[in-house]
Amino acid sequence: VYARCCVRCRVELPAADAAFRHGGEAGQSVSPGCYELLSCAIEQACLRCGAPVGPYLDRSGGCRHCRRDRFRFARVFALGTYEGTLRECCMRGKEPFEEPLAAGLADLLWEAHHDVWGRLGIDLVLPVPHHWSERVTRRHLPPFTISRVLARRLMVPQALHILCKSRRTPAQSSLTAAQRRSNLKDAFRITGRARLDGLT
Repeated sequence: VYARCCVRCRVELPAADAAFRHGGEAGQSVSPGCYELLSCAIEQACLRCGAPVGPYLDRSGGCRHCRRDRFRFARVFALGTYEGTLRECCMRGKEPFEEPLAAGLADLLWEAHHDVWGRLGIDLVLPVPHHWSERVTRRHLPPFTISRVLARRLMVPQALHILCKSRRTPAQSSLTAAQRRSNLKDAFRITGRARLDGLT
């Protein structure tokens, strides 16, 4: 009934065939102008933490940001650098009624990395959860939206009850980059008797 609109700027989107020309499947949710602003993949990124690094550095062993950190994951895939329009969309995507924007960003993330993800043999997708006290007061939970989109793209289950947040933490958006790196340390745990051995 309604014309399709860009999830960021709300302008009416072009016909589906034009959308595919300017941005694949992600082009169905953002305007050509917004697609150019948000498709800002980092040219050289650290394989451990996703931070931008120089073109001649070994990316596999970590960078100056993360070399001393111990992670419980093997790799980070980023849509782009957390600044400008992308930062604005990440912040806005957390607000009530902005679920389409969060889903649109997930589509862009899929488009940027689906070729690599297809080779990883991913078995399930887990959202990074909010603390239970936040879940009862918030209508829109962006990690659940993003994980739902990616699980559907990968055609694997979305596992909502395996990981839980065991303590409340300050909002990441209120912290400096250095503070964000330590804010979530030891804040999550596996729940119940989840059997994850051998799964990706």
